[in-house]
Amino acid sequence: MSYLIENATITNFKLESSDTNNILQFNATSANIAGAYPPGVIVVNGLAYAEVTSPYTGRTWLDRNLGATQVATSLSDSAAYGWHYQWGRRSDGHQIPGSTTVYNTQQSDYSNLGSTFYSNANGDWLNPSNENLWNTLNNEDWPTGYRVATESEWNSELTGIRGEFGSNILSAMYNSFFKLTAAGKRPYGTVDSQGTYGSYWTSTGNGTIAACLVSYLDTGNMSGDVKGTGLSVRLIKS
Repeated sequence: MSYLIENATITNFKLESSDTNNILQFNATSANIAGAYPPGVIVVNGLAYAEVTSPYTGRTWLDRNLGATQVATSLSDSAAYGWHYQWGRRSDGHQIPGSTTVYNTQQSDYSNLGSTFYSNANGDWLNPSNENLWNTLNNEDWPTGYRVATESEWNSELTGIRGEFGSNILSAMYNSFFKLTAAGKRPYGTVDSQGTYGSYWTSTGNGTIAACLVSYLDTGNMSGDVKGTGLSVRLIKS
């Protein structure tokens, strides 16, 4: 029996067979199998991303949505949809499709929520609302130097994309360096509108609502959504 492990940083490793006398185990500190990640590769929650540079602003972004396993090959590429985060929350498992949903519930502590997706008619999963969650708090899961983009930063990119690709903004966002997809959103327990609609959080909050980039077939603008909705996230380099 053989195993091939590539591009992984390993701290604890164990192989077991059905024969209890046949166990291989070793521990290592930052041991690299088949080489380390090359420069420019950013690892977030176990997934490796590349960096891309905007031709409009010169800013550096990750090459795909958080949770996506590949750069999009089409607007409806499900492997490029990624996860859907409630605004301000960490990568605690709530963002993964199929995570448990609890309805009509708010939380008062943002720091220890588990993997539950908290849906509430008030709009925010947290009471009271906190505008700092993706600014100075809850950033432990982002790689050093990366964060959720502000409304102003998304607007700057949107201006350049419109100028190059025109008014069909959904296809324009895909054809641009972003390769954004129509990943849909998760307003309650399940994700809907995939393949026809895309919406991306900014770090700009205002009470129970936060700003987001909304892209349909014929329009794309900055709008707002309630913080309890699950939307796509793309990180920018500070």
